[in-house]
Amino acid sequence: NNINRTVGTYEKSGNTFMIDASKSMFSSSTSVLPNNPVGAIWTINANNTYISDLSHCNSSDGTLTRKDAISAQYNAHLCYDYFKNTHNRNSIDGAGGTIISVINVSDDNGSAMDNAFWNGKLMAYGNGASGFKPLAGGLDVGGHEMTHGVVEKTAALVYQGQSGALNESFADIFGAMIDRDDWLMGEEIVKTSSFPSGALRSLSDPHNGGNSLSDRGYQPKHMNEYYTGSQDNQGVHINSGIPNHAFYKLATSINKDKAEKIYYRALAQYLTNSSQFIDCRYAVIKAATDLHGASSTEVTECGKAFDAVGIFDPNPSTGGGGGGSTGNGTYDLPANTGTAFVLVSNSSKTATNQIFTLEVSNNTLTPISTSQHLHMPSVTDNGSKCLFVDDANKIVEMSLTNPYNEFYLGTQNIWSKVAISKDGNLFAATTTLSDTSIFVYSYAKNQMVKFKLYNPTYSGVNSGGVNYADVLEFNHSGEYLMYDASNNVKLSNGSSFEYWDIGIIHVWDRSTNNFSDGKIEKLFNQLGDGISIGNPTFSRNSPHIVAFDYIDENASTNAALGYNTSTTDLEVISFTSIPSRPIYYLDDKDLVFTDLPSGLNSNLYFRTLESNKIKGSATTSNTLLLSNAKWGNPFAKGTRRLLNNENTMISFSFPALTPPVQSTISANIITATVPFGTNRASLVPTFTNSPASTVYIGNTVQTSSVNAQNFTTNLVYTVKAQDGTTKNYTVIVTEAANSVKKAVHVLKLEINPNPA
Repeated sequence: NNINRTVGTYEKSGNTFMIDASKSMFSSSTSVLPNNPVGAIWTINANNTYISDLSHCNSSDGTLTRKDAISAQYNAHLCYDYFKNTHNRNSIDGAGGTIISVINVSDDNGSAMDNAFWNGKLMAYGNGASGFKPLAGGLDVGGHEMTHGVVEKTAALVYQGQSGALNESFADIFGAMIDRDDWLMGEEIVKTSSFPSGALRSLSDPHNGGNSLSDRGYQPKHMNEYYTGSQDNQGVHINSGIPNHAFYKLATSINKDKAEKIYYRALAQYLTNSSQFIDCRYAVIKAATDLHGASSTEVTECGKAFDAVGIFDPNPSTGGGGGGSTGNGTYDLPANTGTAFVLVSNSSKTATNQIFTLEVSNNTLTPISTSQHLHMPSVTDNGSKCLFVDDANKIVEMSLTNPYNEFYLGTQNIWSKVAISKDGNLFAATTTLSDTSIFVYSYAKNQMVKFKLYNPTYSGVNSGGVNYADVLEFNHSGEYLMYDASNNVKLSNGSSFEYWDIGIIHVWDRSTNNFSDGKIEKLFNQLGDGISIGNPTFSRNSPHIVAFDYIDENASTNAALGYNTSTTDLEVISFTSIPSRPIYYLDDKDLVFTDLPSGLNSNLYFRTLESNKIKGSATTSNTLLLSNAKWGNPFAKGTRRLLNNENTMISFSFPALTPPVQSTISANIITATVPFGTNRASLVPTFTNSPASTVYIGNTVQTSSVNAQNFTTNLVYTVKAQDGTTKNYTVIVTEAANSVKKAVHVLKLEINPNPA
């Protein structure tokens, strides 16, 4: 774009003009997005729209003069080659997937877009406005955004807080390695009127010529500058400067070639979706150990690099490594041990009875409703009631205790799907319209809020293309709603590029007891052509485990898959003949699903699972649960807690001191002895605590390795569990006695006689 680039020789092949014919192509046809060969790289013109009217960048004579198209193609080409040649990764998704770049993209209001983004399906470049020149001109910008796609397919780092900052950091790191001439980001496309330093960010000096966050382009470079506010998804673009600088320190110590391979292995092998800065330290050290040996210089330098930016090992007495939690991570809930039932629907719409309960202990089938309904009823966790949409498109609430009373929730006949939260405090619904929205109702507030759906990106841009949501399910805490959605991008000739995916939207904030901001994360991105996923469900007792239907139109294949969102492990539970609407049984040892192996009526089956809860047992096959039935939804008439109750301080240390100091935790007393002469009036502790818990002093949240405190007096740290229960820890920090012996002179005085 801003740099005149050419990309090899143009070769004509059929109706396609090839650039680096093994991977890259421009089409002379604008009919539809084609079924691209493995590793294809396409560049598309958005025609000054918000990715709503696309046409291929094409050439009639084997040449192309658009600089932005050439630059976008060049960026994708080098990004592909970097990951293939350096890390043996086949394209962004690791499976040879097509890379699609879109140029000439406007903002959603039609104005010039001062941004570029990866939306999980394609790479989009704006033409710039006040802050940037056309963004396709930045190789490191393209490399950064496309690396987000690599992160999605490896650690899948959640885009919030420290895990989100790591997501941004890895994008910067590999963006800088793809465009490895310097340590700057975006220096080719920023306008100095907006970025006086001449760069968007700097890994070598994250301050980037500024002094504070009010200076554009400034980032913290050490944990003592860490941003603790709520903006920018809790500082994902801000705090990424800290791990960025750790990589710079390592790469300048052991060289870029070694450092990039260590970091890629850490990302691909060890980090999980909720990893924090300390987890990145552990992962990098593990990766360096794998590649160079535990006693190598490379491992030592990894530790030094993280020490230099204040990301210390919270267990310094162990000599490095180890584990622990920083309030994130996985946990399990107790199973509901009440009387077990399965709510089932009749597979025949002409039958009188439509909804039944199957009592598992005695295999008793009881009809409870004659109402025609459009989808699987949604049940509260305690089995007290269910919600469904009837054939008049009205929401029905039904008691699950005899006499099974039913009544309408409102009079509107516009509804399509409904789901009730596990605690029964909220319900969510979609309409029969393609209104790109989900409606959430709070019983306590007697209020309904409309949440607009979008496809999230990593650049602050919310990409469009969502048609409507379908199946809905709340997570255990009732704060998040998982859904599947139809997505559509229109092409200039009126045809469409369509796909289904699964999103998770934040609808309720427990800390404020109010509706939340509607922030969306995707369960998966980069689905292949002809691949759809839908009908998502959470496991009963492990919030990080989900199952869903997988549909491959190319191979006419259906399957129920299990997925661990923390480790990103994905397994097949069972192949099916139709989308099966899978649901976990109460103890997570089995999966209940609908199938239609033969005949006109569907049946209910269950499949025993391996201990990981995401894979069908290798020693068993599908077992018939009930004939002529569908939509089996297990529930128990009993109560249990739906939130994690762990509130433990796992470790507490002062690793920045010389020598590092590890505290002793006994019951609710934490004691530490610091070296003589230590200024106890300003010490920064590093600590780990239970998953899903938060640490406070008074009402102020404490962040490990960030908040300095006065330890000249005893302090009380409070660990608050997800369920609101708390545990107080009294921290006692004493100073070691002076070990230096001094000469003592005694002068004996006598007064005689006593003058008194």
